[in-house]
Amino acid sequence: MRRAGCGASGLSSADTASPRAPPRRKQTFKRRCAACVALAALGVAVIVMPRRTVDLKLDAAHLTARQWLGDAYWAARAAAAEAASVPRHKHYHFNGTAARHACEPQAPELVLHLKVPKAASTTVFDLIGTLAPKNKYRVNNRPQYLDAKHETRSARAYARYFLALKPRTVRSAHGVYLDFARLLGPGALRRTPPCYFGLVREPTKRLRSHYDYLHWGPRSPWARFWKGQDAGAPPFWDCVERRRQSGKREESRGGCLYWANAQLQYFCGVHRSCREGSEASLRRALAHARSAFAAVGVVEDLKGFLEVLERVLPGYFAGIAGTYARATIHARTTHHVETEVVPPDALDFLRTDVLKWEYALYAAVERDFRRQKRACKLP
Repeated sequence: MRRAGCGASGLSSADTASPRAPPRRKQTFKRRCAACVALAALGVAVIVMPRRTVDLKLDAAHLTARQWLGDAYWAARAAAAEAASVPRHKHYHFNGTAARHACEPQAPELVLHLKVPKAASTTVFDLIGTLAPKNKYRVNNRPQYLDAKHETRSARAYARYFLALKPRTVRSAHGVYLDFARLLGPGALRRTPPCYFGLVREPTKRLRSHYDYLHWGPRSPWARFWKGQDAGAPPFWDCVERRRQSGKREESRGGCLYWANAQLQYFCGVHRSCREGSEASLRRALAHARSAFAAVGVVEDLKGFLEVLERVLPGYFAGIAGTYARATIHARTTHHVETEVVPPDALDFLRTDVLKWEYALYAAVERDFRRQKRACKLP
């Protein structure tokens, strides 16, 4: 015989227990979903990121961890610059011949600073960043890390990336010249052709400065942490004399001749003839300097070069010479070893052998630059 109230109490127990079960199942389901999402994100990070840059726009399989992290930093800054509002120019145009021979003002959509190491590169880099808010243009400082095994394919990817940047962008970062028409075909240049500008420096002075900078700085804490510095390296001229006597050229990246002809390679660009100094690389470098550049100056006349920039690219660099003149620190001064005695044979070895073709480039650029200054009515 069923007791009174048992059915009611059983029903009440069931009623109070059943509502609690669904929330527990929902919480478990949510936790499992979150775990799946986290595992998927980890899988993307492990599988995709080592092969692509952080914005997935460029191949990164050839990058070291240091390069990947550095690229991620500059890619984030580039994305922020892209998001900024910048007024558009009504009529974009660029003619390198008119800029160099007649000092005619140009208004390109994309300006590329060929940032050759130890050729006033940091000084110009800083000036570009300083003038950006006033002259209202975007700045892109993303490095150009070409894949040595697939150089042309890698250069083509960078060319597409640069052409996709918004109008009124100035890029200033290390990287060799890119021939956009050759890499992508003439049809790819639907916009105004990109405009380059750059500087060259007396070759022996640049090479010595590069060597001393690598070993004794000044270098940023970041660079010292990742790359280190060999403060016990031999003085530059001692190293050059040893190389002359031994006849050895193949060296580590910190060797005194490793960065020889860097200026020639930067202006020559991506081609098999650009890998070492030669008449062919010189011809290609000069052809680029005389067709795709609004101005190529010499570090020894930096003030004159900045005045030329003001005239041929006024929409970007109006006021750059005055900004440089007012700057308290014009450049990052490399620490050199105490005054060295320059062995005459070592100096001749550099000028007539190792740097022969880079000296030819420097002489030709200097002549062209003097001609452009006269066209701009500058002393």
